[in-house]
Amino acid sequence: LKTTDSWGRWLSSLGLWAPLGLAAGSALAASGVGLTGQPPAEFSGESRGVSSLLLSLRSAGFPLFLRQEPLNALSLPTWTIHVSSVVEWLVAMGLVWQWGERRDREGRILNPRWKGLTWGMLPLHTSGLIACTYHIYYNAPTLDVLVAMQAALTVVGDILCALAAFRIFCFEKERGEVQQQEEARKFGGGVLSEGKRVQGSGSEGSGKKESDEGSLMGWEDLGEALRGDSDVAFVGKLAAVSLGIAAAVKYGELGLEFPFEADLGTAVAVFGIPSALNIAKWSRRSRESD
Repeated sequence: LKTTDSWGRWLSSLGLWAPLGLAAGSALAASGVGLTGQPPAEFSGESRGVSSLLLSLRSAGFPLFLRQEPLNALSLPTWTIHVSSVVEWLVAMGLVWQWGERRDREGRILNPRWKGLTWGMLPLHTSGLIACTYHIYYNAPTLDVLVAMQAALTVVGDILCALAAFRIFCFEKERGEVQQQEEARKFGGGVLSEGKRVQGSGSEGSGKKESDEGSLMGWEDLGEALRGDSDVAFVGKLAAVSLGIAAAVKYGELGLEFPFEADLGTAVAVFGIPSALNIAKWSRRSRESD
């Protein structure tokens, strides 16, 4: 029951019920019905499968003003994989951050440099968002610059993650030396260098602050919200959320104008705004953990 309540609070905090509801409705909107009211030849097989149902809905008075889906549109399973990758990356960032908040019995943070790895993962997440944005615009040739931007951020993210991993290694090595000095001091030999102590405060455990409970929740909190679930249940819920969002994107955009009018400024906003919010979220958490 506790896990269910946590899952519900997480969904509510994200306002995720609305997108999931949109996904359910847009699954019916896999229309195969163009502005002419006829199933266009450009629609994929999965869209044509419900075209007759949608024609019946339109004849009954339901406003189904959907555009034709281009031949190069991603399939629903492919969109699900794309969405899942972006969501899972955020979950991984959250888990890495939590690992950086672990404390020893004396309340000292074991290795805060794990949080640096979370920051190193940010460019890679934006890279994934750019890929999704490119597909939202059906790989419009006028937006080919997004491919170069994605590649550049992938390289930057790989380098930053490598540097973060090296810093983690160096800190662990230093911490091992400090522990040896502490053990030597207990037996009367050696002096601990206070400058090398890993400072921290709080109680033993993850070190998560109580103030975090009042922080804005995001996808990175999904791992914490579902921590009591089995691996199978966790993967199943993550897959269900990814499928719902993928359906909302794939079929929902058929009722919008901007995906069919490729504009670089709008495309940058599509991935730039979520990236800026992501950076703001981790900046806030960094300040709260100081």
